[in-house]
Amino acid sequence: MINQASAAPAHLISRPFFGSLTLPKNFLTPYLPLRGKTGMGSRNRACEVGGRGWRGREKEGEGKRVNERIMTKYLYFVVICMLNDKSKRNKKAMQFTCESYGVREDVYEILLYQYRYLIDEKFLTTETKEQGKVSRFAVRKQRLKWEKQGLIRRAYLYSPVAWVWSSQDALDLFGYPFKERKPSIDRLNHYHAENLVRLYLEHKNRVEGHPIIWKSERQIRKEQPKDSHAADGVAISHDGREVAIEVELSQKNTADIDNILEQLAYRYEHIVYFSHPRVYNFVNQRLKRLNPVDKAKFTNASLSVVPYIEVD
Repeated sequence: MINQASAAPAHLISRPFFGSLTLPKNFLTPYLPLRGKTGMGSRNRACEVGGRGWRGREKEGEGKRVNERIMTKYLYFVVICMLNDKSKRNKKAMQFTCESYGVREDVYEILLYQYRYLIDEKFLTTETKEQGKVSRFAVRKQRLKWEKQGLIRRAYLYSPVAWVWSSQDALDLFGYPFKERKPSIDRLNHYHAENLVRLYLEHKNRVEGHPIIWKSERQIRKEQPKDSHAADGVAISHDGREVAIEVELSQKNTADIDNILEQLAYRYEHIVYFSHPRVYNFVNQRLKRLNPVDKAKFTNASLSVVPYIEVD
């Protein structure tokens, strides 16, 4: 019998996120939202169990809060196997958000389109080489669901397009060892370029029959010493080969770029640079100064090959 005092917050297991479920009778009765004239209701009201809201229970002690977190993850993994195909795509999109420092909202138009292969396997074939987008309405509909469940945060951050990042509840739910943090304003362009390069490489390799596993900069920084340079991403092939990905948007001073190149050459056997056209020649010049063994590890590609990227 599940202890109601340690019940999981209902916004993490509500029906919109998990799709159509076929569950035993009364399986999630203590955890489902309280529905009234206002629909889902406020977060505290939707999470009431025994007369206390989620935030109220959170203040009662660290031990009880940890138990609630554990119960949340337990319930999540119990029902995840019953998700429908569309929810699998949305789950993958939420994992993408957790692994990134932030995602510009219009990127979800590309992201949800690319992950259609989780809905129908016909999208895995080479017939879908052209990248497309879903509608803004579809993105807004999914974003509102995530916001209602407390999985994301959203703000404009001095940008004409809103930015989205994962909440602490989402990070805990999917098992990521990160703390919630708002994207750094002075690195928004870099985060945006990283996300588009990742989507480009995932799509390109998938339609060619060589899918990759992506390790994000956020994950890499968690594994490396703080004073070392972390690659912007690592693409891991099916045979375990790692290719470091570096995105260069602006020209650094020569000492910094040389130090970065040396660290990357020391850690990885293959490195691909995606350089903005205005710094493409500069990166090539610095690569020529490396010794022949290290130089052979690098490939310098123009960022203009990445669809939807702004290179002006």
